[in-house]
Amino acid sequence: MRGARRRIGLAISAYRSFDVRLVDGFRLSDGNIILFPQDERSSREEDGGFWVRGRSRTFLVIQTAEPAAELLVTLSSPVEGKTRIRVGTAKKSAHRTFSAGRSATLRFLSPRGVRWKGRYLYALQIEERSGFFPYKIDRNSQDKRYLGVCVRLTSSLRRR
Repeated sequence: MRGARRRIGLAISAYRSFDVRLVDGFRLSDGNIILFPQDERSSREEDGGFWVRGRSRTFLVIQTAEPAAELLVTLSSPVEGKTRIRVGTAKKSAHRTFSAGRSATLRFLSPRGVRWKGRYLYALQIEERSGFFPYKIDRNSQDKRYLGVCVRLTSSLRRR
């Protein structure tokens, strides 16, 4: 089994070699997507999305039942910053210069994935350049985490 996981990791990510962990995934409110964090720099599902730690790079694996025709990545944060997103080999960046409550959406058409055990897997890398402590922005907050950007994913699937 370890050899199979290794091959999947190499197939998903030509730019980095690692073992892919497809355990402890969580479903997003989109309903089509199950996410598998590959490190500790992203949170579990919160309000239909997840948080990426401030000033960090995280890697996740997206799993869908059908091939993705489109993947929308919506980014929001109460602070200015820059986020780089990589889905497979496609890269895009968003500069946030807006106030709290606004968001930026990046669109990835027909992302390259890997078919594995009847499902489709996509590599997702997120690099966040800024960060903040919620309790320093909102006096009512008890949240002591160092957060960067909230990410929400929406997919359109192609029916085979």
